Amino acid sequence: MINDSRAMLCATISRGIWQRFDRKSRPAPVAGALIRLFLAGPKQRKTPMAQFQPGETGNPKGRPRKPKPEGPAKLRADLLRDAPDILAALVEQAKSGDPTAARLVLDRCLPALRPTDAPANLPPGIEVSDLTGAPVAVLKALAAGALSPDQAATIAGALSALVKVREFTELESRIAALESRR
Repeated sequence: MINDSRAMLCATISRGIWQRFDRKSRPAPVAGALIRLFLAGPKQRKTPMAQFQPGETGNPKGRPRKPKPEGPAKLRADLLRDAPDILAALVEQAKSGDPTAARLVLDRCLPALRPTDAPANLPPGIEVSDLTGAPVAVLKALAAGALSPDQAATIAGALSALVKVREFTELESRIAALESRR
């Protein structure tokens, strides 16, 4: 009897849905879902949920750890073992004119060349004791070509640091003189 009344209710609902929509729209999935919902009745669990005691976990061992793949470690070991032979073959290919091999050898096997400065002799006219005339002498030496721009920048930075040290020592001596007067 209950199933018959549910079926009648479903038919009424589906008729109402069909009447609300025109023919172009598709109410069939909605009507089918409602019919299945009413005919199925209330959901019940297949098995009752386990009751755990307070402080007791459902998975005492925890989540199992994922095993580490052996592929990369094995490949790395094989490459390290065969690296001298691979490198020799790559160099031979580069010597025979293969541009890709030459690029690999130069990019990967040799470190990038970095510019290095030779020790710079201070040009004449730069006195460390004369900090006002030293920057002018550095600029003159740069203009004459006696110093490279990098060397001139390095010397100018060193002179700037020296000026700061001298200012600090003068300030410290002035503070000491003022404190001794009190």
